[in-house]
Amino acid sequence: MLSVGGVDDHDGFTDVLWSTPDPFPNGMAVMDLTNLTWSGEYDANADEYKSPAFVRDWYDKGNQASVNWSSRDVEQLFAVENGMYLPR
Repeated sequence: MLSVGGVDDHDGFTDVLWSTPDPFPNGMAVMDLTNLTWSGEYDANADEYKSPAFVRDWYDKGNQASVNWSSRDVEQLFAVENGMYLPR
């Protein structure tokens, strides 16, 4: 995932917040969706995407069965069988 622009709000929202420089080059950051970490670089040779461990654990524990879906279409967006998302 690519993010353009933003602010570092680790210290909360203060007047200084808007005057501090963006921590990423040209204001562009890349989110590694497998490790859930931000980086200032894109790695074209990175491993294929894999759901984060806590997401896989959630599915492995059968938690999906407890979700109240708003519609069958929405449920199918999250359908997983044998570790693979099912096609719609």
